[in-house]
Amino acid sequence: MKDKLPALLGREDAKFLGVLKVGLSACTPHTETLSKVCTKGPLSYLKDFELTVPVNPEIKPVIQPLRRVPYALKSQVDSKLQQLLNNDVIEPVNSASQ
Repeated sequence: MKDKLPALLGREDAKFLGVLKVGLSACTPHTETLSKVCTKGPLSYLKDFELTVPVNPEIKPVIQPLRRVPYALKSQVDSKLQQLLNNDVIEPVNSASQ
């Protein structure tokens, strides 16, 4: 903490109010999702899992400008992307998101 101020809630109070969960129950996924967890090296990931992010249809999307990779860094970026692909951290997407 920047200013070293005391916390407003202690650990026990936060647990009692339900705003703090500690232990495996705080991060245990559903059984169906748990069966899709794969481990490769130091990473764990979900295979064949599709996440739906709720989006408010009344809010107009903002188109961000294209940000090009500087030419001097292109080989490093390509190398890192290939490493992430090989480790199943990212995967190619061949269709538009909804």
